Amino acid sequence: MVGAGNYGSRVLLPALSKTGVHLDTLVTSAGISGVHHGKKAGFEIASTDFAEGVLANGRINTVVIASRHDSHAELAAQCLEAGLNVFVEKPLALDEEAWTGSRGWRGRTPEKTPAPP
Repeated sequence: MVGAGNYGSRVLLPALSKTGVHLDTLVTSAGISGVHHGKKAGFEIASTDFAEGVLANGRINTVVIASRHDSHAELAAQCLEAGLNVFVEKPLALDEEAWTGSRGWRGRTPEKTPAPP
């Protein structure tokens, strides 16, 4: 999970901790809040390094993004490019340019679309 601000720590973290999923790494911009919220929710690792904590972590297959709104699009794009599943707390992007940007995401569909259950 990336971000543990008001919504992330008060809504998403408690909900995730009740699901039974493996909570591996919580990445926050401030290490102190990450450690506090991470321990409380049951994460194994608290980090301030997104690339190392999420993208280079082979144990992670899904990322919840609940960081500052202006970072959602870039973080989601990096996760998708790394082949990770992504849940983004709204909004996905502040405007169309933030999402399409230089990556050319407009009109693209994920290469790995899971089959419906």
